[in-house]
Amino acid sequence: MTLSIPIYRIYQSMECPKCIKSINDLQSESCYFSHNGRRIRNEDYYIADDLHGIYILTDGMGGYKGGEVASKIAAHACYEYLLKHRERGNITEDLIDFISLKLREMVVTQPEYRSMGTTLSCLYIQDDYINAINIGDSKIIIVGDTIYQSTDHTYAQQLVDCHFLQTEDYRDHPMRHILTKCLTAKPQEGFKADFEKIPLRSGWNTFLICSDGVMETFTEPEIIQLILEEPDIKKLIQTVEQKVLKYSNDNATAIIGKFQYSNSIN
Repeated sequence: MTLSIPIYRIYQSMECPKCIKSINDLQSESCYFSHNGRRIRNEDYYIADDLHGIYILTDGMGGYKGGEVASKIAAHACYEYLLKHRERGNITEDLIDFISLKLREMVVTQPEYRSMGTTLSCLYIQDDYINAINIGDSKIIIVGDTIYQSTDHTYAQQLVDCHFLQTEDYRDHPMRHILTKCLTAKPQEGFKADFEKIPLRSGWNTFLICSDGVMETFTEPEIIQLILEEPDIKKLIQTVEQKVLKYSNDNATAIIGKFQYSNSIN
């Protein structure tokens, strides 16, 4: 059976489109890349839609059959749901249920994918806010009036949270890639994603969404410093991509974008 998914505004190679005016009346632009690293398959997937202000990155679970299938289904399901329902406020719980339903539908026809799973990191603009949803160990960083950083859902991060592991030792810990939360075809009872609603600041707001293959080569402070020092996102993503290609062994995908917001927008 061939996986059939409707096509939206999807970019699977590095691109830097021109700044456009989104439906939110924001000047928006984004750049992105996705590489296999030293892996046979790329189980990362992303959707970047400047027009609608929706950005999604998924990273299929390695070691399980269908990781690349799970990431693709989850990204498209997330995009479809946000287009229809994002104005409802905090839709995180219903969004997770919808994605899980789409994964289960695939398993019904192709049971060999029953153990597949994926992370999910997404941003979407609604009114005067950036809304961030995160599940797993991909990273979201937003630089506005304050700096927002998502928290990984891994066993190593739990050790950090419980003060059994120093933050500086996190990247090299053997349990860094063992997820405590991910999206699967199983019913997500009691499952909660991280959700953050962040006010847009007047002027430019910059964000990064990336898979853990990118974070193999950077610390969070390094990434934040790059964003603060380089306003040109085309140059910024080239810097990130060059280092990733040199040092990362894993699939590595990144979306870097920026929005220009004015408090006078009605």
